[in-house]
Amino acid sequence: VTDFARYLSEQTGVSENTVAVYDRYAQKYLAWLNGQPETSETAGHFIASFPGANTRLVVGASLRAYFTWRYGEHSLKVRVRRPQSLPQPITRGELWLVLQKAQGTLRLLILVMAFAGLRISEACGLKANNLIPEAVALRFMGKGSKERIVHIPATLFALLREHALG
Repeated sequence: VTDFARYLSEQTGVSENTVAVYDRYAQKYLAWLNGQPETSETAGHFIASFPGANTRLVVGASLRAYFTWRYGEHSLKVRVRRPQSLPQPITRGELWLVLQKAQGTLRLLILVMAFAGLRISEACGLKANNLIPEAVALRFMGKGSKERIVHIPATLFALLREHALG
């Protein structure tokens, strides 16, 4: 057990799993430094080397804890950089290729997500009472527990109604 892991266990009260993860990233950081000075900038470059935003957040949290342990109140400030661009939407051609392979309920879920803009969890949670026939729309609870109403193409509405009733 490293001194840093011991500190995390005894002084911060975080779980054993968190201690293990933070310690592992701190050790990877020290190995990655390879003689470079420990600075906020090098920590930022290390964090940016990880592919996922969630992973970068965890690595950033572990390095902040590491710097607090190592440097105390004069800790280095570590900022986690967020990706600058939004993910690219699927193209019509890519959607067509996916739909050619999908069948049944999966095909219907893909169509709902593509044409109504639903998230996976929202599409999977749809029920027959989410259909609004007079508006040719869907009513559902969206992100942040906000009720959303989305108008959809009539052909998709018919497919959903057939699936719900059939």
